[in-house]
Amino acid sequence: MGVAASCGTDNNRDAIEAAEQAMASGDYRLAQSICDTFVTDSTSTLSAGELCRLSLIYMKMSDIDDSGVYTAAATQCYRSALRADSDSARLFYDNVPIDEARHVEIMMQLDRMLGRDGQNWYIDEDSINAQLPDSLL
Repeated sequence: MGVAASCGTDNNRDAIEAAEQAMASGDYRLAQSICDTFVTDSTSTLSAGELCRLSLIYMKMSDIDDSGVYTAAATQCYRSALRADSDSARLFYDNVPIDEARHVEIMMQLDRMLGRDGQNWYIDEDSINAQLPDSLL
Protein backbone atom coordinates (compact mmCIF):
# COMPACT_ATOMS: atom_id res chain seq x y z
CA MET A 1 0.00 0.00 0.00
CA GLY A 2 1.18 3.53 -0.69
CA VAL A 3 2.94 5.48 2.01
CA ALA A 4 0.46 8.34 2.15
CA ALA A 5 -2.54 6.05 2.04
CA SER A 6 -1.35 4.15 5.09
CA CYS A 7 -0.90 7.26 7.23
CA GLY A 8 -4.52 8.27 7.68
CA THR A 9 -6.97 10.79 6.33
CA ASP A 10 -5.28 13.94 7.65
CA ASN A 11 -1.99 12.96 6.02
CA ASN A 12 -3.86 12.03 2.82
CA ARG A 13 -5.55 15.43 2.78
CA ASP A 14 -2.25 17.22 3.43
CA ALA A 15 -0.44 15.24 0.73
CA ILE A 16 -3.18 15.90 -1.83
CA GLU A 17 -3.10 19.60 -0.96
CA ALA A 18 0.70 19.59 -1.40
CA ALA A 19 0.28 17.92 -4.82
CA GLU A 20 -2.32 20.52 -5.82
CA GLN A 21 0.04 23.30 -4.75
CA ALA A 22 2.93 21.69 -6.62
CA MET A 23 0.82 21.55 -9.79
CA ALA A 24 -0.23 25.18 -9.35
CA SER A 25 3.40 26.26 -9.00
CA GLY A 26 4.54 24.18 -11.97
CA ASP A 27 6.47 21.57 -9.99
CA TYR A 28 5.07 18.59 -11.87
CA ARG A 29 7.69 16.13 -10.69
CA LEU A 30 6.87 16.84 -7.06
CA ALA A 31 3.14 16.50 -7.76
CA GLN A 32 3.74 13.20 -9.55
CA SER A 33 5.94 11.89 -6.75
CA ILE A 34 3.28 12.72 -4.16
CA CYS A 35 0.47 11.20 -6.22
CA ASP A 36 2.45 8.03 -6.88
CA THR A 37 2.41 7.24 -3.15
CA PHE A 38 -1.33 6.61 -3.18
CA VAL A 39 -3.11 3.34 -3.81
CA THR A 40 -6.18 4.27 -5.86
CA ASP A 41 -7.77 0.90 -6.61
CA SER A 42 -10.53 -0.86 -4.69
CA THR A 43 -8.20 -1.43 -1.70
CA SER A 44 -7.64 2.30 -1.28
CA THR A 45 -8.10 3.96 2.09
CA LEU A 46 -8.70 7.29 0.38
CA SER A 47 -12.12 8.87 0.77
CA ALA A 48 -14.29 9.58 -2.25
CA GLY A 49 -13.43 13.29 -1.98
CA GLU A 50 -9.71 12.56 -1.85
CA LEU A 51 -10.00 10.29 -4.88
CA CYS A 52 -11.90 13.02 -6.73
CA ARG A 53 -9.21 15.60 -6.00
CA LEU A 54 -6.49 13.14 -6.98
CA SER A 55 -8.26 12.40 -10.27
CA LEU A 56 -8.16 16.08 -11.20
CA ILE A 57 -4.46 16.32 -10.36
CA TYR A 58 -3.78 13.35 -12.64
CA MET A 59 -5.88 14.93 -15.41
CA LYS A 60 -3.85 18.14 -15.12
CA MET A 61 -0.68 16.04 -15.39
CA SER A 62 -2.13 14.47 -18.54
CA ASP A 63 -2.22 17.97 -20.06
CA ILE A 64 1.57 18.01 -19.78
CA ASP A 65 2.34 14.38 -20.64
CA ASP A 66 -0.04 12.92 -23.22
CA SER A 67 1.23 9.33 -22.95
CA GLY A 68 -2.11 8.20 -21.49
CA VAL A 69 -0.63 7.09 -18.17
CA TYR A 70 -2.07 10.01 -16.20
CA THR A 71 -5.43 9.84 -17.93
CA ALA A 72 -5.59 6.16 -16.97
CA ALA A 73 -4.68 6.94 -13.35
CA ALA A 74 -7.26 9.75 -13.25
CA THR A 75 -9.94 7.45 -14.62
CA GLN A 76 -9.07 4.82 -12.02
CA CYS A 77 -9.42 7.43 -9.27
CA TYR A 78 -12.73 8.57 -10.78
CA ARG A 79 -14.09 5.02 -10.84
CA SER A 80 -12.83 4.32 -7.31
CA ALA A 81 -14.43 7.53 -6.02
CA LEU A 82 -17.77 6.51 -7.52
CA ARG A 83 -17.49 3.07 -5.93
CA ALA A 84 -16.53 4.55 -2.55
CA ASP A 85 -19.40 7.07 -2.39
CA SER A 86 -21.19 7.80 -5.64
CA ASP A 87 -23.33 10.63 -4.22
CA SER A 88 -20.32 12.52 -2.83
CA ALA A 89 -18.29 11.93 -5.98
CA ARG A 90 -21.08 13.15 -8.26
CA LEU A 91 -21.58 16.23 -6.07
CA PHE A 92 -17.86 16.97 -6.25
CA TYR A 93 -17.64 16.53 -10.03
CA ASP A 94 -20.85 18.52 -10.61
CA ASN A 95 -19.27 21.49 -8.82
CA VAL A 96 -15.75 21.67 -10.25
CA PRO A 97 -14.63 25.03 -11.61
CA ILE A 98 -15.49 25.54 -15.28
CA ASP A 99 -11.83 25.26 -16.34
CA GLU A 100 -11.72 21.71 -14.90
CA ALA A 101 -15.06 20.56 -16.33
CA ARG A 102 -13.39 19.21 -19.48
CA HIS A 103 -11.31 16.89 -17.32
CA VAL A 104 -14.43 15.53 -15.67
CA GLU A 105 -16.07 15.03 -19.05
CA ILE A 106 -13.09 13.02 -20.31
CA MET A 107 -13.17 10.78 -17.22
CA MET A 108 -16.92 10.30 -17.59
CA GLN A 109 -16.54 9.31 -21.23
CA LEU A 110 -13.73 6.88 -20.45
CA ASP A 111 -15.76 5.37 -17.63
CA ARG A 112 -18.66 4.81 -20.02
CA MET A 113 -16.39 3.31 -22.66
CA LEU A 114 -14.75 0.96 -20.18
CA GLY A 115 -18.13 -0.15 -18.85
CA ARG A 116 -19.49 -0.76 -15.41
CA ASP A 117 -18.99 -4.49 -15.05
CA GLY A 118 -18.35 -4.38 -11.32
CA GLN A 119 -14.77 -5.58 -11.63
CA ASN A 120 -12.18 -4.08 -9.35
CA TRP A 121 -9.18 -3.59 -11.58
CA TYR A 122 -6.52 -1.02 -12.21
CA ILE A 123 -6.36 0.67 -15.60
CA ASP A 124 -2.85 0.54 -17.01
CA GLU A 125 -1.45 2.39 -20.01
CA ASP A 126 -1.63 -0.66 -22.30
CA SER A 127 -5.29 -1.36 -21.56
CA ILE A 128 -6.40 2.22 -22.07
CA ASN A 129 -4.40 2.63 -25.29
CA ALA A 130 -5.87 -0.60 -26.66
CA GLN A 131 -9.47 0.51 -26.14
CA LEU A 132 -9.46 4.21 -27.01
CA PRO A 133 -9.23 5.92 -30.34
CA ASP A 134 -6.00 7.84 -30.84
CA SER A 135 -7.94 11.11 -30.86
CA LEU A 136 -8.76 10.67 -27.15
CA LEU A 137 -5.21 9.95 -26.02
